[in-house]
Amino acid sequence: IQPSRDTAIQTLSAGVRSDPNGTAIHDLRFIAPAIGELDGAGTISPQHVLDFKMSMTLKAPGVMSAAIGRDTAIPFFVQGTSTNPEFKPDVAGIAKAQVQRLTQGTKIGGQAGQALQGILGGKKK
Repeated sequence: IQPSRDTAIQTLSAGVRSDPNGTAIHDLRFIAPAIGELDGAGTISPQHVLDFKMSMTLKAPGVMSAAIGRDTAIPFFVQGTSTNPEFKPDVAGIAKAQVQRLTQGTKIGGQAGQALQGILGGKKK
């Protein structure tokens, strides 16, 4: 990602509902072509407790793209409070995405992927 004084934002949108029980944000979408895309949803309680499930797809250059795959979504959580937010990786989500990426298109890989998805929380038969 090249540093710049300006960041072009292509899209910034979200659905927001706020009432005495807190604020719910859904369909959050942020696209900055030079950086990537951010999607997610979550809630903010009246006590300012955060509970968000997010996904970032970086515009991955060179080595990074080889490591995580081009256009690979990286899932994470935003928890904690609005004054002290905590960003935590969604390890199960990351593993599931990597298994899907590595096993696409091959019969043996597909079968292995199905087995691993079952272990990692995919659909159970």
